[in-house]
Amino acid sequence: MMANLKEKWILWLARRLPPCEDICRTLSRRLDERIGIGERIKVKLHLWICEYCERFARQLELLQRLNQVEKDAQLSEDAKARIKNAIRSNGG
Repeated sequence: MMANLKEKWILWLARRLPPCEDICRTLSRRLDERIGIGERIKVKLHLWICEYCERFARQLELLQRLNQVEKDAQLSEDAKARIKNAIRSNGG
């Protein structure tokens, strides 16, 4: 009986939340700007019941972290010169 109640609750909630397409758009927009509390709540609830959008959100977060690592990584001038020389010596 409890599992049936949970399924009914999830279906009731899913009918009242924005569709996956809108949630994915909001997740992408959230990377560039702050979203309002109402949108954050809708996203959290949707992610709670939708494994696909939850996976998409995790992938976006991973890409954002990797992008930040790339921005933070800086090569020394010596390393840049070695790379340029290696490219030139290999015909590049």
